[in-house]
Amino acid sequence: MKKSRPRSRGLRFGRLTQLALRALLSLALVLGGGAGARPPAARATAFFLVNNDGDFVGADCPSTCTLRAAVAEAVSGDIILFPSTPFTVTFDANLGTLTLSKSLMIQAGTDAITPVVLNGANLSNLSGPVVRVTGEGVVVDLEGVTIRNGPQGGIVIEPGARLNLRDSAVISNINTGITNSGVLDAVNVTLSGNSGGALVNVGVGAVTLTNVTIAHNTGLLALAGGVANSGATVNMQNTILTGNTAQGFALNCRGTLTSLGNNLVDLLNDPALDPPPCVLAPPSQPSDKVNVAAGVGALQDNGGATPTHALLSGSPGIDSGNPASCPDKDQRGVPRLFGAACDIGAFEVPVVRLSAANFSGLETVNPATFTASLEAALPFTLTAHFNTADGLAQAGLDYSAVTGGALTFAPGNTLAVGAVPVTANALYTGDRWLTVALSPTVGQGQSAPLTGVLTLLDAQPPPVATVASGEASVLKSAGSVVVTATLDTVSGVTATVRYSTADGTALAGRDYVARTGSLIFPPGQTVQTTTLTLVNDGQYYGDRVFGVTLSQPLSATVGSPGAMAITILDDNPRRVFLPSIMSPYTERESNDTQAKANGPLERGRAYRGGNKGDLDVDFFFFDASGSGTISVNVSNLIYPAQVQVRNDRSNQPLPGGFAGAPPYQLNVVAVQPGRYYLVIVTPAGYTGGDYMLTVHYP
Repeated sequence: MKKSRPRSRGLRFGRLTQLALRALLSLALVLGGGAGARPPAARATAFFLVNNDGDFVGADCPSTCTLRAAVAEAVSGDIILFPSTPFTVTFDANLGTLTLSKSLMIQAGTDAITPVVLNGANLSNLSGPVVRVTGEGVVVDLEGVTIRNGPQGGIVIEPGARLNLRDSAVISNINTGITNSGVLDAVNVTLSGNSGGALVNVGVGAVTLTNVTIAHNTGLLALAGGVANSGATVNMQNTILTGNTAQGFALNCRGTLTSLGNNLVDLLNDPALDPPPCVLAPPSQPSDKVNVAAGVGALQDNGGATPTHALLSGSPGIDSGNPASCPDKDQRGVPRLFGAACDIGAFEVPVVRLSAANFSGLETVNPATFTASLEAALPFTLTAHFNTADGLAQAGLDYSAVTGGALTFAPGNTLAVGAVPVTANALYTGDRWLTVALSPTVGQGQSAPLTGVLTLLDAQPPPVATVASGEASVLKSAGSVVVTATLDTVSGVTATVRYSTADGTALAGRDYVARTGSLIFPPGQTVQTTTLTLVNDGQYYGDRVFGVTLSQPLSATVGSPGAMAITILDDNPRRVFLPSIMSPYTERESNDTQAKANGPLERGRAYRGGNKGDLDVDFFFFDASGSGTISVNVSNLIYPAQVQVRNDRSNQPLPGGFAGAPPYQLNVVAVQPGRYYLVIVTPAGYTGGDYMLTVHYP
């Protein structure tokens, strides 16, 4: 017979390993010999791999090996395994119940997620249960299977026999899910949808329930929908009784159940039943949760090899089990202790969270992704879900909205990637963000962070704002100056940059009006201007400078030049009184206490002068540096004023250098380099007002 050794399957192989070691030890003892006669040869543990889902006994394992054939060929201590593919054995009515009268281990596929169903749908009412465990001292380990549709019950355990039921489901059987008069040790088991009661313990039967979920079974009023105990003991810990009924009454149990703590019973006794049919002994452990809604979901495929009832969000069974008595994994192979403590019942709620509160990616990488995490890897695929919501990013423009998006945790992985389709913008729009949030999923818990920010990083650089020129000049008489700022590229969003003026030699309030403000560039526009006001009191102060600076850009940056120096060209006429005293010419009129000759006059500059009341002689000077023509123009001067041009060698006007009547325009030609003087004489009582003087010289 071909024998095959299964791969390790964690806790499920605990007893398998024990049996194998026991067999090997026995064989070693035999081979080692002894002082007396040599005992008969011992038989090593045999492994049977069921490879045919039919129900007949004429098979020859291992070539064609049905479950019934494997049971027939095996001897006590052997192990029967199913392949890691979905497997359903539908029992033949003529062959009837699968009777287990040897100490065997029968176990589902080694991957802990492949369904193995023992189906009694074709059995008759005379066939008996789907599985019967019988025989004094017989110990059967049954792991990872679903036993269903038995017309006369799912499992019967007869006196003297023991069934260790692990990681299994007993569902939808008629005339009780399990009837026990021997020993039943159930760990990580779901009993659901059975009529005639989920579990009936009779005679000398002894039951221990650890992390068992007994939900939504029905039964007769004389028994119970859940657990009916008229036998020796029913001990339970970390176990759920919920939604079990009998003939219209809530009836989770009848008889005495011994609580070992941390049980959840939604209703111990229906108030309409008197006397109360169910007793917890002792009356209640402090860790028990009695007469509270259990918060379990419907029976369904929640992952793993067998159907389960998930604990719903807010269930009092979550994190309420006793870690000391909880198995390491739940019925599906999910690691326990996902929270502060293990969960009550056969189902452990896996906890999903976002891996971080903030995620980011370039808008040109489609889709944008983020990650969620589990506290521990699972043996099967788990799918969580998420939704998106607008932040600065808008669905339909920047990304495609996602509702119920998938976060798929592959077997053995604790990270899942969520994907959000994104649309890259050709223009700069700035970094934009949206939120991703875990959405409630049946059978899954959630812990912070539940919501994260996914930032779409703009692949385009922001536009650069600059002023048109780093320097500019304007005549004071213009009254204002326009400052122009530009963006180096079109933007897809509104760009803003602040501007402010700052004093230089020009002073706010005297030479210009101080101003701060914002230049706003709507999408598609690259030029904005602002107008600054100049102050002009008519007086001459000379050229002065102030500045304008760009700062605080929003959806832009400030480039170079980011500041402008503005020179105010003072085109007001200068007063004639200049701080130079020249000899030999001085002003000597009686009303002039400071005799001065004023200069040097600048080429092309306008100067203002005027009569001081009496006969007034105003002297000016300038220095010609070359040969050529001296041109003088004095406007707003009326008769009988005089204008003269002299040099420093004569007190008389030069040829062409005298005007005694309007127009007071002189051209003195063929002059040589040297100092020259301009004399303007106005008589006493002069009524012409101020005059304006301009001179050009080589």
